[in-house]
Amino acid sequence: MIRRATLALALAALALCASCVGDEPQLLDKGDVPAAFSQSEDTDGIDFLEGQVFGTSWCRLGLANAKNNLVDFSGTPVGSTFIREDPYAELGATIFAPGDRYDSVQAMEDEVDAGYQKCLSMVDHPPQDMTGTWSIEKVEDLPAGGFGYRLNDTTENAQPAGVMVFAPTSDGRLAAVGVDYRGSEEPPVDVTELLKKVLERAPDFPAEESD
Repeated sequence: MIRRATLALALAALALCASCVGDEPQLLDKGDVPAAFSQSEDTDGIDFLEGQVFGTSWCRLGLANAKNNLVDFSGTPVGSTFIREDPYAELGATIFAPGDRYDSVQAMEDEVDAGYQKCLSMVDHPPQDMTGTWSIEKVEDLPAGGFGYRLNDTTENAQPAGVMVFAPTSDGRLAAVGVDYRGSEEPPVDVTELLKKVLERAPDFPAEESD
C-alpha cells in the first residue's frame, strides 16, 4: 500500500556492496525487477531531476512539482531507472538529502504532503467538461516513517497509473521509489519491497560532506 518523499549524493566506489554493476553500487539492479524490464542507460537517477518523476500520473501539478522542488537543493544524484516497453511501465529509485531549502526529512515530507493536498483538491473539483475520474489514495504498510500515494486516471486522455513511496534512511535522508504503468489495475512491481531494498543499500551511497 502507499505513502511519500526523497534524493542522494556522492557514489561510494565500494568493492563489496549489496547490489553492484562493475565496481559501482546500484540502488536497484536487474535482479530486483521482473524480467520484462530493462535497465536504463541512465543509472544515476537523472530522470528524476529533469521533470520525469515516476508515479505522479495525472497529478504532476502537485506531486511532480513537490518532488522537483526537493531536488533543487540536493547534490550529486544517484539512482536506478528501468523501463518496460509493452505494456508501458517506467520505474525509478533515488534518495533525497536535506539541504538549504529543506533542513530535514520532515520538511521534505511536508512539501510532498502539500502536493498531495493539491491533488485531493483536483479530485474534489475536477474540470467541468472532464469525462472519467481521477483518484489518489495513500499507501499504507510501508517501512517505518514511510508514506506514499497511488494514483489512477480513467479520463479520455488518461495518463499512466502511478505509485510513489518514500521512507527516511537511517542517516536522515529520504529514499523514494516510483512507477508509472499501463495495462493492469495493479502495479507491475511491489514498490514496498523495492523501497526496503533501497533503504538497505542507502549506506552504499553516503551523503556528500558539506564544506
